[in-house]
Amino acid sequence: KDIDKVHPWLQKVSHSTEHPTGKTYFLLTNGEYENNYWKDGLKDNKLIWSSPRYKVFGYDNYEDLVNNIYSEYNFVFGDNKWLENGLDVARHREIYYQGKSYGPYQIFMPGDYEVYVEGENLSNAEILCTADNGARNFELRAIKSDENTMRFEMNIIEKSYNVEIVVKNISDDTKSIVRIDTMGLRRKLNG
Repeated sequence: KDIDKVHPWLQKVSHSTEHPTGKTYFLLTNGEYENNYWKDGLKDNKLIWSSPRYKVFGYDNYEDLVNNIYSEYNFVFGDNKWLENGLDVARHREIYYQGKSYGPYQIFMPGDYEVYVEGENLSNAEILCTADNGARNFELRAIKSDENTMRFEMNIIEKSYNVEIVVKNISDDTKSIVRIDTMGLRRKLNG
């Protein structure tokens, strides 16, 4: 009946400007869990409670949550999403003459990462990793490069938005097809 006796129980809004301290949890509806880009980063060993409607993941601190959620993105091909002049066929991606694959437009936190692409005819591919809708290019340092595997190291210095991997077919041969079987971005264990 008295607002002055209620207001101490109202939620503080500092969460909109400050990171949480101490133990942290992440609450999702089951629908949100099934349809989010962070699913790879939500490790089952962090699941502390679930019901037919919700899942709750618990972490020792905010940094632990961030390192789990933003640690990796693996492409799943099949819907021709983020693809120009190409086609998803039987769980792999074909990029035709002057075509490109791009995305996933995710947020990645500071750290050392590995960019990897596996497939066929990769010597005809140019691989970039960008942020801010292509406005920033990350420096990729080659670890392995051959017809079937391309692996790079890169460092993200600050929280980066709309990070994407771009694979272009740069062959002069109009019949050339670059095939991608696996592609992704993952935090290095020491990163």
